[in-house]
Amino acid sequence: MELKKEEVIQIPQTIKKPKERNITIKIPEPLVREIDEIVLQTSFGYESRLEFIREAIRRHIDYIRSVQEKGEKAKARVRNHA
Repeated sequence: MELKKEEVIQIPQTIKKPKERNITIKIPEPLVREIDEIVLQTSFGYESRLEFIREAIRRHIDYIRSVQEKGEKAKARVRNHA
């Protein structure tokens, strides 16, 4: 079994106030290469891996929250019609 190479990237984590805290994550090398390719394409407007990763995380959190919100609304409709 071949292990994938990983690269450690430190990403500041935003907490309650606009404070930041560094965390360490491991990202498989093929994914890091894909991120780098996107960042190097200036048409996307990313200036760094960090900027790309922060936006990707924010967008994913927004997506999850919208799915959760839709699920709660659906549950409420079912409860109200029962």
